[in-house]
Amino acid sequence: MSKSIPKSTPSGKSTEAVIGSDGRHPDEITVLQSTSNLRQTKMINADGSSEGAINDTLFRHLYVPVPTLSAIEKVLRQLQDGLTCFVIRGRAIDAAGEIHRRKWAGEGVPLEDIRRKWIMVDIDKPVCDPRDDWQDNPAELVKEIVRKALPDEFHNAGVVWQWSSSMGVKPGTIKVHLWFRLNTAIDSNTAKLWLSPW
Repeated sequence: MSKSIPKSTPSGKSTEAVIGSDGRHPDEITVLQSTSNLRQTKMINADGSSEGAINDTLFRHLYVPVPTLSAIEKVLRQLQDGLTCFVIRGRAIDAAGEIHRRKWAGEGVPLEDIRRKWIMVDIDKPVCDPRDDWQDNPAELVKEIVRKALPDEFHNAGVVWQWSSSMGVKPGTIKVHLWFRLNTAIDSNTAKLWLSPW
């Protein structure tokens, strides 16, 4: 059964972190928050213009348990109005406080890849041509996207979806985040190899 994340229903509740967790558990999700409260999301204006995220270099981090698809949905609902936050697959290398963001690997890198039992697939391409009334029945469109854009293993799986802020702005292009639970924990490189033919 598919589940949607409508933008119009904020939960108003804070995300429940795992106190004392080191972020290694495969059923956890890592949330980063700008320490300067800068917006970390793209904004689409009514006239179709857009404003990019405001880069920050310092982030707080917390780990949240997501042992089920419903738990992933709950976290995403809690974060949907948190414009200063975003989710990553990795974990902080040391558990101390704030993370300095950088765009290169090597010595001193603050994050490391970790095996997770969830995956988010970012669809940003012309997978199919949505009907004009796609918002009236988004679940059917999501099923079509999964069938056309992902391997067979995903076709009958439960999914949580989030439309990107620019979905519907460019005709014919699908912009959605698809979240799945996995039977086996995998790292990011394994996920990329698995999905690269698609």
